[in-house]
Amino acid sequence: MTNDAFLDTFKKLELSLRIELKLSERDHVSFNEMVYRSHRRVFKSSYHQRILENAAQLRNLLSHKEDVAVISQDFAAHFAKVASRILNPLKAEHQMTPYQNVEKLYLEDSLEKASRVMQKNGFQNLPVIQNDRCVGMFNESTLFYALLDLKTLTVTLDSPLKDFQDYLYLTNHPTHQYTFVSRHATLDDIADRFSAFLTTDDKRLELVIVTENGKPSETMLGILSPEDLIDIYMND
Repeated sequence: MTNDAFLDTFKKLELSLRIELKLSERDHVSFNEMVYRSHRRVFKSSYHQRILENAAQLRNLLSHKEDVAVISQDFAAHFAKVASRILNPLKAEHQMTPYQNVEKLYLEDSLEKASRVMQKNGFQNLPVIQNDRCVGMFNESTLFYALLDLKTLTVTLDSPLKDFQDYLYLTNHPTHQYTFVSRHATLDDIADRFSAFLTTDDKRLELVIVTENGKPSETMLGILSPEDLIDIYMND
């Protein structure tokens, strides 16, 4: 990475922060202060902060005398990685399990099949599909809440899921949350949703369903679970 390329990328990072924080050119705020003020998860990583602090110091040196320093290949690689995460954030469509690979059920499927799929794959939540749309979520509590509400329930392994459609909660589940997001939603925003229950009284978000614009009426494009984000944030 040349000094000019570094300075150009750094300016883009500054602009990104100024836009987020709604700062004008008259607002004199240091780069490190902007990083501290940012609410974006990408700026909260200690690794990212360390690289950006070093980059700010290097920018100050090069601004006064362009040939005062030479950027090492190692630092250039780290800086380019962090800058890319900030300027080109990963989105839902980049990390989701695509629809064709999702283990899913249909309203016509039997309880026996639902149980078999859950046990075979170890999944706790299985999307229930109708006309390529996610219309419900089957999990181990589905029958429990149906029985709790109906008091009496006749069930066989051949019973179809449509018999319990009112309890395939996508909303108003007593303990879980499921939500829809656009395929363009950033992974940072989605990670914030997954972790919200740690600091609020929200129910645990179990699964994110991805559609074109984040609407339940749209075709399901894929799903995201907390485990899908672990590799990304463990490396930050």
